[in-house]
Amino acid sequence: MNFTKKTLFWVIILIALAGSFYFFDQKEEEKKQLVEEGLKLLPYTVDGVSEFWINNMNDNLQIKAVRSASGWQLVQPLFANGDKKAIEDFLKIIVTARKDAVLFAQAEPEKLAEMGLESPKGEMGLKGGGQVTVIVF
Repeated sequence: MNFTKKTLFWVIILIALAGSFYFFDQKEEEKKQLVEEGLKLLPYTVDGVSEFWINNMNDNLQIKAVRSASGWQLVQPLFANGDKKAIEDFLKIIVTARKDAVLFAQAEPEKLAEMGLESPKGEMGLKGGGQVTVIVF
């Protein structure tokens, strides 16, 4: 009988330890996900992007694609059906980009000139969820 009590005691202790490790790991995973969310460059998912465009400032060209019920449609420079897989793979690369650091919160003209962005050569814009984000190159 004494052996059974000791065994039961240690089984309960092991279950309590396993449960505490499980909940500790869950909290650490949640913290890690919050940090990852903070490192995302763009606030979109691939499915959340409703349109995007790429402008070449030197040649004054624009490529624009819009998501419709039937898939992606190119609307500039011509109107045509877009390749859904290729466009979504491209957007996945852009949307999953991460930032390592923020140089400055507000872009001042002299800082942009220092980085060579006073007259940008190109830009890419994304629209989704009522937000528009433009990346200048």
